[in-house]
Amino acid sequence: MDGMTSGGGMGNAGGSMSDVLRIQLEMNELENREQSVQSDLDVAKVRFNALLNRPSESEIFLPDTLAMSDFAWKEADMRERIRSQNSMLRMIDAEKAAGEAMMKMNKKMSLPMIGVGLQYMWVGKRSETSMSDMSGMGRRGMSDMNGMDMVMPMLSVSVPIFRKKYSAQQREDRLKIQASQEKYEGALNDLEAEYAEVCRRLRDAERQVALYREQDALAMTTYRLAVQEYVSGSGALNNVLEVRRQWLDYRFKRAEAVAAYNTAVAMMENLLSESQEP
Repeated sequence: MDGMTSGGGMGNAGGSMSDVLRIQLEMNELENREQSVQSDLDVAKVRFNALLNRPSESEIFLPDTLAMSDFAWKEADMRERIRSQNSMLRMIDAEKAAGEAMMKMNKKMSLPMIGVGLQYMWVGKRSETSMSDMSGMGRRGMSDMNGMDMVMPMLSVSVPIFRKKYSAQQREDRLKIQASQEKYEGALNDLEAEYAEVCRRLRDAERQVALYREQDALAMTTYRLAVQEYVSGSGALNNVLEVRRQWLDYRFKRAEAVAAYNTAVAMMENLLSESQEP
């Protein structure tokens, strides 16, 4: 600014002292703004450390330049990934699967149970004396089977006593499955709405970052031209200061747009419930 002021004196000697004072006013204002921002940053650091359960004076390392998160996304792909990866939807799916398994079990418990098997009987050999008391025909048949073990096929059928209980349990399971399905659809609708809002934020942030990047470059070029005009005596200091304010304002807005984009990326990762690896 010293060179600019001396140049201004060459072009407009009568206003040189007032220009110096005007520049000093601008510097004081910028210093006050810087202190205010630093105060806000200190408070934010204390809150951040509190969230991490760390001492409030713990150091937090911040990058010199705020960069956009490396996040590639396509709307169609994101919808499918949310359906398959979101932890809430997977939890509801698990509840529904558990209800279906329980209903199948109760249905089987209410059915008659049929058992098929074999019964083995050991038969000891009897003496001829003990068999002499039998009639001729019976004695002849028993004599042939004397000492032979017996194997008999068995068939059993059991009907559940508490069949109505199992039927009622099946109806309850069916209602639970229906409730899980409705819960899933409601959660999916909420996620779809939240996803649409996050997509809007991402698009707006991307557009604003591109806009303020271009505005930053144009304002910088304009500022240099305004300084040259002031030095040559064909421009006013007010024009230089106004362009300088615009340039700083665009840089602040660009940083805010980058922060908004990174916040939207974090929201998208939360919808996916899965960290995005760079």
